[in-house]
Amino acid sequence: FLWRMFLDEVLPDKNMQKVLQEFLGSIFVDRRVAKMETMLVLRGSGSNGKSVVFETIMGILGRENVSNFGIGALITGNERKKNIAFINGKRLNYCSEIQALEFGKDSDTLKSLISGEPTEARPIYGDNFTAYNIPLLMANANQMPYLKDWSYGMRRRICIIPFEVEIPKARQKKELSRDLEAEYPAIFNWILEGRDRFIANGYKLTDSKELENVMDEYQSESSTVMKFMYQMNYLCRYEEIADIEPKWMSSAILYRKYCKWCRDNNAKEENVTVFGRILSEAGYRKKRTPNGQVYGLYGTALTEKLYYEKREDLRGNYKQRIAKPVYQYGKRYAYTHEGLAACLSLSIYQVQRLFREKKLEGTYHMEKRTTVFDLDAVEKIIKQLKIRTK
Repeated sequence: FLWRMFLDEVLPDKNMQKVLQEFLGSIFVDRRVAKMETMLVLRGSGSNGKSVVFETIMGILGRENVSNFGIGALITGNERKKNIAFINGKRLNYCSEIQALEFGKDSDTLKSLISGEPTEARPIYGDNFTAYNIPLLMANANQMPYLKDWSYGMRRRICIIPFEVEIPKARQKKELSRDLEAEYPAIFNWILEGRDRFIANGYKLTDSKELENVMDEYQSESSTVMKFMYQMNYLCRYEEIADIEPKWMSSAILYRKYCKWCRDNNAKEENVTVFGRILSEAGYRKKRTPNGQVYGLYGTALTEKLYYEKREDLRGNYKQRIAKPVYQYGKRYAYTHEGLAACLSLSIYQVQRLFREKKLEGTYHMEKRTTVFDLDAVEKIIKQLKIRTK
């Protein structure tokens, strides 16, 4: 299957392949049945397969069923209504290359367009009408355009798949798009498999931490505030993160950290009002306490909190804290060897022996100075080794 070989080369991450497959499958789902509110962007420099995907999708859907307007032409300008009238009823609007400022022109209209909401249109020499059959939006991009609106409502509407494998000239197949024409029926069946999985997922694309990281990186490029939060790994709370308590940091301390980061990186700092507005628009939780306003932070901040509590043993409750699993991104984690032993009813000596014998390889990662274990992965190994617990 040449198509699968192609994807394995240019998009080796299987979860990202699933997301591409499901998005293309969602083209064949009635938007009146399920509200699909995602625009897919394939991002990457040249010689990485994006144009092959473009030509293949155009060929399978038929050029009469696909429009190719730039995003800016659909959200602003004198020709906007005419363009909306043209795309009404199409299966897909696939923009072959996004321009640098296209996302920043009118974020409210862009969000409405991505969601397929009824939009005013007018054909040439015709009367105004309401377009109800807005197609899904897809685009290729060498670089992502500037985006000012980083509200949760905007962020959840954009999905970026990075095409980062650059094919050397000696291995590039100029006729690959044409060779794939013979596989159109098989590729169409592959797309329908994605449609079935999209429906089975509750009309949602497969969750991918890698794609969340891509969006975090993109968001960090929008301002020095978000770049600071991204580099410090101070995460906002999203739906994928389970209901765990964040580390609450004083807004004054957080702003001082930001100002120091700007000085260290020769970056222009925002004033405290703009700083707070940007974090609020990005969805960071904020609350008022007797000691002032605080922000809720996830990610590394959670590990830091456990680390300093261990070092200082502030309230004598460190052991009780680590004895409970931490739920994050839908998975269970245990912090430190002691925490793993407590969570799985093992002795610390059993855990240390397994660790020394490299039986736990692949089940943990390091966050600063703390070992973080994937509890489900460790439990699987314990069952395989038939280790008795307490």
